[in-house]
Amino acid sequence: MDRHAARAAVRSRAEMQASGCTDRALAEAARCAELMHVALG
Repeated sequence: MDRHAARAAVRSRAEMQASGCTDRALAEAARCAELMHVALG
């Protein structure tokens, strides 16, 4: 994954939070974004 994809993941997480998504879904998105960040080094 590239940096653009990581930015998109963070943006989508913020959108989910704004739309009142569940904490569980937010946690899943946060973990995914964190894994991508680690993969990017």
